[in-house]
This record gives sequence, structure tokens and C-alpha cells, in this order.
Amino acid sequence: MTYTDLSKSTSRITLAKFKEIKARVDKYLSDGGKVTSTSRVCPDHPDPSTYILYSQYLNMLARYNAFVKKNGREPKTLQIYVDATNLSSTGAKIPLATFLDMKARVNSFIANGGKADNDRKIYLDYTTQMDYVVYSEYLKMLKKYDAYVIKNGRQPKYISTSTTPSDTTDTEVKTSDCYSSPRWFSGSEIVQDTLYYCGCNTAQQILKELTDVFYSEKSLARIMGTTTSGTGPNEIVSCLKKLLKNNGYTVKTCKWVYLSDYTWDSIGKMIADPKIGIGLHSVYKLRWGHYEYPIKLCKSSETITIAQGLSGGYIQPRSFTTMKKYANAASYPSLLIVEVA
Repeated sequence: MTYTDLSKSTSRITLAKFKEIKARVDKYLSDGGKVTSTSRVCPDHPDPSTYILYSQYLNMLARYNAFVKKNGREPKTLQIYVDATNLSSTGAKIPLATFLDMKARVNSFIANGGKADNDRKIYLDYTTQMDYVVYSEYLKMLKKYDAYVIKNGRQPKYISTSTTPSDTTDTEVKTSDCYSSPRWFSGSEIVQDTLYYCGCNTAQQILKELTDVFYSEKSLARIMGTTTSGTGPNEIVSCLKKLLKNNGYTVKTCKWVYLSDYTWDSIGKMIADPKIGIGLHSVYKLRWGHYEYPIKLCKSSETITIAQGLSGGYIQPRSFTTMKKYANAASYPSLLIVEVA
């Protein structure tokens, strides 16, 4: 028989399946069973052909418990393995609410006798564990946070990860060749409500920019027929056309095109145009399809900045090279252009 280790699989399992696994593990332990980190937990017991290592099961359980504690409900699905990204030294801007949650978790860990080495991962959102900074980077962020509060008598809106010795908290570095979105949901409002609401989040941001009207992601999900598998690109187009027309706007353009057909300068100008909203649909981290809303583009630094809805929401600078890789990995048009009269 062939045995397959699913411990590094990024696939998702249903809540029902996870609770079935959890019930079996709990019973095994309550009956006096002994486990090690390499013990095999079989999702389709008694079939032993696929398994998850017990250490990875514990990681899933930790994420499950964190989600329930944070949201007061159970998740609909649970990813087996999360390939997390290190945001240390990337210039990412972390909203205050996310940073304070990180700070509370670190303080609790230390208060309970935990010892943090410099490389310990501090996740932005412990329920998903998709992005993190190492502890040494967290300490730099904490130092900037404390210095800002002492100097200004208030908390910053953002705390950035390192880029240069002079990087800041919630101030922007102004350069002449940067284009910025004139209006978007910022701070803790960046976050998408569920892992599969990225399309709703992007549509929400585009509608904010063009109309300054708030639409909840839940209401947009109903219109677009969003499921746990996500949202179709054509459904996003139909939804935007409908809502823009309902608000009295004439829709000149609302279509998906290939990113490679446009220059960075033309994309930057569209980002800055109050009558044009754009969205992205690429293969994020070269692993899965993901919708995003860009808020800034700078030609000299060759970066496009994303209002990232994952991990509690944060501002994510991304190089042109990386953005091209994500877009080129997609077999579909990855740039949404929405223009109103």
C-alpha cells in the first residue's frame, strides 16, 4: 500500500471532517493512548493510506481554537498546512489593531513563562498563520510604537516592519513618481471578513474609491454568489456594473485584461484617477488565486502597494518583478479596470 503524508498539503478540509478527526484523537488520548510528534492521524480512518503528522494536527487545532475564541463561531473549513510569509524587513505597514493583538499575544506568552528567541514567529493573525514577523523584528516594531506614543501622545495608525534605519510608523514617504489611490478603506477595515471573501473585499474597495458608498462584504457575497471556493471574475464585473448603475454612474469600462498589456506608468495613473478603480487577480505566492486592491505604485522603487485583506489586513509593498510572476502564473486576465463617467 502507498502512504501519503498530507502534513504539508495546503488543501482544506471541512469543519465536519476536522471535528471527526478531533473526536477520534480525543478519545484515543482519553483511553490512555500515547502519541509523539510523528504519530500518524488518518483523516479517513480506518483507511491508513493518507495521514497527517500529530505535530501538524496540533497546529490545526491551535488555529481552530484561536478562530473560535476570536470570532465566537467555528470556521467552515480548515487548511491543513499554511505556507506562511515572513514580513520582516519588507516595509509592510501593520494596522494598529493587528499590532496590538500581536502585542497582547506576546505579553501573554512571556507572562506565562515563555521564552522567545529572535527567530520565533509572531503571526499577524493567529487564526490563519499566513504572515508573520520574527521576534527580533517585533521588538523593533514595539520600540517604534513606544517612541511614537511618547512623542505624539497617541497611538500610530500603522507600525511598519523594517526597510531602512529611518523607516516610520504612519507617515508616508513622498516621491514625485508615485501614484496613490484617492480614496479607500484603510486601517483595520482593510481585512477581508473570511478567507474566501477576497473578491468581495476587492469589489468593496473599488466601490469605496468610485462612489464613497460602503457595501458590506456579506452583501456583496450574496450578489456575486460567493461560496467557500471564492468568487468568479465575471460575477465581480456584473456586480460592479449593477451597483454603479444603481448609484447613477455611467460605466464606461468594466472588464478584465492582461496585466502585461499595460505599462506600470499607465497602471499607476489609473490607480490615482478618482474615476477609475482597478483590482488584481493573480496566483498569490504562486500557490492560489487571490483578488487584491492596489493603493499605490512607485516607479523609482519599482513597487506596487497592496491593501492586503489577509492576516487581519495590512499594507504590503510588492516589487514589480514579484507582481509580474504572480500575474504570469495565471491563465486568466489579471487586471480589472473599472471606469465611470
